[in-house]
Amino acid sequence: MSGLDVQKVVEDMAVGRKEYRDLVRITCEILERCVQYRMTVNGKKSTIGGAETIQFAGYRISPNSIEADPEKVAAISRFLVPEDRRDLRSFLGLVNQFGQFTNAISETTEPLRVLGGLEVWEVSLYSRCPVPSPNPEYG
Repeated sequence: MSGLDVQKVVEDMAVGRKEYRDLVRITCEILERCVQYRMTVNGKKSTIGGAETIQFAGYRISPNSIEADPEKVAAISRFLVPEDRRDLRSFLGLVNQFGQFTNAISETTEPLRVLGGLEVWEVSLYSRCPVPSPNPEYG
């Protein structure tokens, strides 16, 4: 939806406007683009107007705040103990989605990254390109 003020994650979109008239206008522009590019819209999953708070892409979004979706937080607490590297990466991906809500996410998940043998990158002082860490502790 290039050129439109729309939040898009994979195939889901969220649009908000303070004025109903502006919401109708942008919704019409989006639907026109969908027709132009032969995209379909699932009417059962669509809501237009009337929502003060929405759940979108793992977050609960309101006019005054963005919070972690309580269902996603519960999923983290119910996550089974990872049995292999793929499970561990899935868990870390879920946890890292909410890194903006805590300053300790990197420090807290470091033992899991080391345990999983996941590469740790550090930024060279002399280059903007990340280079593999020479520290053998990180595997």
